[in-house]
Amino acid sequence: MVNNQKTSLISFVFYGLVMAVIIYLFILIGNLASVSAWVYSAFLMFIFFNLIQGKKVSFFRRIYFVTFSLLFSISYIVHLLEAFNGMALNEAAVLTNGIPFNQFLIPVLPFFLVFARTVQFPSPISGGILSVFGLVLVWIMATLVIGKGWCGWVCPFGGYEDFFSRVLKRPILSISRFGKKIRQFHLLFLAVVVVLSAVLLMPVYVYWLNPFTIITGRFTSGGLHGTVMFLLSLLLFITLVVVLPLLTRKRFQCSAYCPLGALQTLTNSVSSFKIVIDPDACNHCMKCVEACQFCAIDDGGAEVPIISKACAFCGECIDICLENAIRYEYGFVKSLSDIPKGKTVLGKILLDVFAPSHMFVLAAFTFCVFFSSHFAVDALDFLLNFIRSVV
Repeated sequence: MVNNQKTSLISFVFYGLVMAVIIYLFILIGNLASVSAWVYSAFLMFIFFNLIQGKKVSFFRRIYFVTFSLLFSISYIVHLLEAFNGMALNEAAVLTNGIPFNQFLIPVLPFFLVFARTVQFPSPISGGILSVFGLVLVWIMATLVIGKGWCGWVCPFGGYEDFFSRVLKRPILSISRFGKKIRQFHLLFLAVVVVLSAVLLMPVYVYWLNPFTIITGRFTSGGLHGTVMFLLSLLLFITLVVVLPLLTRKRFQCSAYCPLGALQTLTNSVSSFKIVIDPDACNHCMKCVEACQFCAIDDGGAEVPIISKACAFCGECIDICLENAIRYEYGFVKSLSDIPKGKTVLGKILLDVFAPSHMFVLAAFTFCVFFSSHFAVDALDFLLNFIRSVV
């Protein structure tokens, strides 16, 4: 028992120091005089220390996720208002070629580059995280390391659904048993979006079907067209991001509609991590099936529940499992019997320090820190300046 306590303490201190360095490099360096940078850094350390303990992983992930989505939205909208004098991206805004690159363009980007030899979107090619090169590079690295964990941890829009899907304690509309059909529809919708975009040489989803254009701005020439576009985006947002998550306790837009989410499902096999269920510990209660926000776990019947490639590593199933049968694991581990057992004190310490649960949280949260650093601090600066101007 003493050895286990020492091992946990060593891991806690080790990962705390590592994350402190990461936060310093991405947020504090060059911003030591910024109150916003210090406030956000303290918030991140609080979240990380709770995550690394392995208790209520999804709960503390959600606190970060919702907070980041709100701060990202503030920063993004303020940028659009300052750069283009509004949320309506008209011809003048398009001609600047300075509109931030939209992550929902990633699934159709290869087709644009092949058939049109251009991005087909008025964004800078390089020069920041929201340039074409910057965002695609970060997304590729995240996909290789945390897979669809991008959707569960990093996506700047996911916090809204994450919040609304947990407002009610029980779903009014249960859809867990339709998980396979929902995932099939999701992939079919991706195929339709890709084909239409390739044929029309137009980012169909971003222009017409994106529920988050109320945040990212809508492409319109104004007049009746602008009104219709605004009402359509508002309807999509209310339906897919607010109402359906409230009714189902699922991130419905992420699970059945978002084309990037569907692409992440297809590429999830290359992730360095996965979530596994120990058949010896599982009592077949199937609570994880209902708890999963992404409709990614199927009822296994007499066997353990089946985790599909749609898993976004959010940790909801880990939190709900009273038997501790569900956990993060390295992607290269083929069988639970392949996991080494520490026989010495040093061996146990090393196994604990490099435990996949710790390594995944470190990897996922590192992407969170990197991706959120500019937007969060920028939004906090804006809020502080606004408060000062009012007071």
